[in-house]
Amino acid sequence: MMKKYFLFLIGGLCLFSCTQPRWEVLSPGKKIKICLFFNGEKQLMYNVSFEGREVIHSSPLGIALRQDSQNFIRHLIPVEKKFTVINETYTLTTGKKRKCLNHAHELALTFENKQHARATFIFRAYDDGIAFRYQLYNSRKDTVREEISSFVLDSCTEGWMEQYRSDYEVFYPHRRLDTLAMKDAFICPALFRTPSAHWLLASDAAVYGNYAAMHLRHEGKGQMRFSLPNQIQPGSPWYRGTWEEITMKEDTLVEASPCLLTPWRMLIIGNHLSTIVESVLTENLNPPCELQDTSWIKPGVACFPWWSDDLANDKPDRLKQFIDMAAIMHWQYLEFDIGLIGNRGGYAIDQWRKVAYIPEIIRYAKSKGIEVYGWDERKNLDTPEKRADIFGRYKALGVAGIKIDFLNSDKQEANQFREDALRDAARYRLLVSFHGEITPKGLRRRFPHLMTQEGVRGGEYYKFAPDGEIPDPEHNCTLPFTRNVVGPMDYTPVGFSTPRRRTTYCHELALPVIFESGWMCMADAPEEFLRSPAREYLQSLTSVWDDTRFVSGYPGQYIVLARRKGNDWYVAGINAGQQRWAMMNLNFLKKGEYRVRCYHDPSWTSVSEAGKDKVIADSITVNSIYPQYFPMATNGGFVFIVKNSY
Repeated sequence: MMKKYFLFLIGGLCLFSCTQPRWEVLSPGKKIKICLFFNGEKQLMYNVSFEGREVIHSSPLGIALRQDSQNFIRHLIPVEKKFTVINETYTLTTGKKRKCLNHAHELALTFENKQHARATFIFRAYDDGIAFRYQLYNSRKDTVREEISSFVLDSCTEGWMEQYRSDYEVFYPHRRLDTLAMKDAFICPALFRTPSAHWLLASDAAVYGNYAAMHLRHEGKGQMRFSLPNQIQPGSPWYRGTWEEITMKEDTLVEASPCLLTPWRMLIIGNHLSTIVESVLTENLNPPCELQDTSWIKPGVACFPWWSDDLANDKPDRLKQFIDMAAIMHWQYLEFDIGLIGNRGGYAIDQWRKVAYIPEIIRYAKSKGIEVYGWDERKNLDTPEKRADIFGRYKALGVAGIKIDFLNSDKQEANQFREDALRDAARYRLLVSFHGEITPKGLRRRFPHLMTQEGVRGGEYYKFAPDGEIPDPEHNCTLPFTRNVVGPMDYTPVGFSTPRRRTTYCHELALPVIFESGWMCMADAPEEFLRSPAREYLQSLTSVWDDTRFVSGYPGQYIVLARRKGNDWYVAGINAGQQRWAMMNLNFLKKGEYRVRCYHDPSWTSVSEAGKDKVIADSITVNSIYPQYFPMATNGGFVFIVKNSY
């Protein structure tokens, strides 16, 4: 239930007794303060303090449409303010936690420009961050000319930022802001550490069909600006004829519908990495669930035949082996991938309808208690008529969901497609995965049948990327602090069989707990899972968590994370680089000592090429009272389950 308390102050300039008006909004726990003020050109500026220490310096705000009357960057006159307390709880179907608290103080400031048009700048202060957006009152359609929303950090701030690219599938290298070139562009989210040891993660949220998703552009002297999309440049010939033919036609301009309400620009802020990793600010900033009935939404662990054999979906007997394995492993789904339209016949929209074994495979899967979800691409689903046709056929076949590929766009038209596809899929009770995708914007709160999104350099890169471009341990140890913070991540983990990995076997074992996704899509072949020394653990995997706790770690170096399912805590750690002792303070466990079965590397001092594929399963004692230190091998990992500990 949401509770809102309003304070209205109306009456033009008489509202503000001082010649230089200033406004403040404190978070509910008074950790964060947003200060708002004018510069000399009557442009609205803001700064942000955390526990009394300024972490975001004086930063500009403003938006302008093409119409001169809709310019709200300078020469603003305050006319109204409204204060709102937001205090609600809600439940997520998938995510870091089931029960979420959305508690913030909101300040809405309405300004008038020189043409007497009005706009409202809306700010929220949470105990774990801030957010702002714009409400315009334009009476007719227009286009957005400029948005200068920015945040200014110390120029020597460190960052973990992914270079801007339309497929959102690159690394998050460690950088310093004072080494960046002007106009360097980076994908949201981006992680920052200030010289005062404060952590910030910048992104956008509640991005729907009325706007574009934003990226960050370096403006010099520590200033990062939320920027509209660039036009895509021609890329790999692998994708020619799929996503490029769509996205090259998309307009980079944003069409502003009447009374435009922009998405939120958000910054998670804290003095500890736990604030970043555990935050649900992205979901908090989205509208509530719009589905009346969610009982049909069933997340789960999936097997992924394409990863170990990209022709597996054309081999019915092999697919049945995956189904048999999934049943033995107590997993829930088979991802019936590109075979639905034929691996050998291009991208003919009708081809999958003629494949006789598809109904047989679906029936066989259901007989084993396994559901199937299919694959198609955006261009085959880009009209209501196409979606009605394919979604209707999927429903008639008994397919539980669809993986929609080759979106690869952050532009407004693609965002409208996401919204339309999700709404139409819900009518047919189909779960959805977006692949070839941007990073999440919190849509799963409004559309809980959105199981996962790609927007990550994941396990598929082992199949086709050069050696220097495959996921490495440093990348895996950065994702929980960056990409996976803002929503589900379809990394497709656990590739035991690839000789290309630098990770140990136990590093791979830990990934389904370290990473979060409503469809946890397991990469490897049936034989690898069935003969695994950790089969008992793999059979207990889940994709639905009741809570998440950051235990210890540092971006690009290591992470120890705990996730709760019912009364059981799953604790996992992964390491990048040389061996280390990882600190574990498990004070969230029910008080006591616990004997657990831990899967870990055979030697923590060094791991040979042969040794990286070995695993030790033995009993260790953990407790809720005092911190413990656990040895982690080079590029290694561990995982254990503390049962009945909540």
